[in-house]
Amino acid sequence: FSGQFNFISTRLVYGNVTMDAREEDATALNLKSPYALAKKYMESQLLLMGTHNQLNAKILRLGVPYGTLTGQLFNSGTIGSFQTQAEAGEITLFGDGRQKRTFTHILDLFEVLHQLQTDLCGTEIYNIHGETLMLKQVAEIIAAKKNANVNFIPFPKHAGQIESGDTQFDCSKIKKKL
Repeated sequence: FSGQFNFISTRLVYGNVTMDAREEDATALNLKSPYALAKKYMESQLLLMGTHNQLNAKILRLGVPYGTLTGQLFNSGTIGSFQTQAEAGEITLFGDGRQKRTFTHILDLFEVLHQLQTDLCGTEIYNIHGETLMLKQVAEIIAAKKNANVNFIPFPKHAGQIESGDTQFDCSKIKKKL
């Protein structure tokens, strides 16, 4: 294989972090979802192949993606859930909504992919930059646009078991690269 392989990974490989996660930080041993486990496994395989010069890969860890390319809102995950709930009149958040996430606009991701397309210097991991906000801030912005309320309730047991807590990125590595 020649050229560049880009793999979109996830913030969830870090597990529960309380500070800005850096690429060189250890990933979690006890991941909370099959999705996070699959992403971590794929990252490990790419890193192994890169170590043996079998592959040139960029592992791009995303926080919470949002945005549009077609005029249609990216209606998935956190933003999609908030959007759908707001259209029904109320966004419900578990806990106090103070969990932080790095939100990345889809156009920012495409810009990174474009700029890295000629970088054939081995396999690397990068956190993709964005804006770090509390979930309640994002919910309040969307609720205000849709004239909806934001409601806070305690974590149900199943949701608490998979909650990742704060996951905000240190993005200095990608910013230095670009």
